[in-house]
Amino acid sequence: MGTDRLLRRVILAGLIVLAAGVFNRYALVSGDNAIRLPSEGQPFSASEANWSRRWAEAGGGTGECRRIEIDLTRQELVAWSCGRVFVSTPITSGMPGLRTPTGTFAIIWKQRDVYFQSPWPPDSPYYYPPMFVAYALEFLDGGYFIHTDPEEPASAYGGGSENGSYASHGCVHVPDGAMSGLFSWAATGTTVQIHY
Repeated sequence: MGTDRLLRRVILAGLIVLAAGVFNRYALVSGDNAIRLPSEGQPFSASEANWSRRWAEAGGGTGECRRIEIDLTRQELVAWSCGRVFVSTPITSGMPGLRTPTGTFAIIWKQRDVYFQSPWPPDSPYYYPPMFVAYALEFLDGGYFIHTDPEEPASAYGGGSENGSYASHGCVHVPDGAMSGLFSWAATGTTVQIHY
């Protein structure tokens, strides 16, 4: 397959994913080589509007080059594509008693508009009300996800957030803008490295 044809398919796939989010909100949907790398010293911005173009530029057609690194000390996620930063964003991880697990994992399930329901009863200190999340990437059996949180304000992400009122139950919360691009770019099998 020629590079131009592959690029058109990658861009189309990215646009379909983005369009599905606009027209299919809250509906449960079932879940080569690098094209070209950005020039040196130009990381991808989480606020970048054209994720499908960025995805193609970062080698979206190859799984071997993709890696998600989560630094729990800094409360930061960096998605790497063939040695280049695809997205870097603050996060919120697990609260005391329910910390986010560390180690090397892989994306095992990828889903848009997922409904989360607390496994704890309403009288538990860990209970949370049912909610829909726009994007979810499961990295460990047992319900460990990288996902959006519709209730968490942008100001709540980053250093120290794992001890605040928006701390997760072991998942990794990512702001909506960064997560939409990350979701389009990540594939089942993408490596996830979580460390302090």
